[in-house]
Amino acid sequence: MLVLDANILIRAVPGSQVRLLLRPYAEHVEFLAPDTVFQEAHEHLPLILERR
Repeated sequence: MLVLDANILIRAVPGSQVRLLLRPYAEHVEFLAPDTVFQEAHEHLPLILERR
């Protein structure tokens, strides 16, 4: 089991590096994230994507 934080989720959306790092483990590990992590990502992602 691997618990993801908001930074990991936020970096996984616009980029590919995080996804490339996590993909090899997807078949062997369960990824979890608390609801607060999704709330934080939802709050910060629009501004981050706008700046890009």
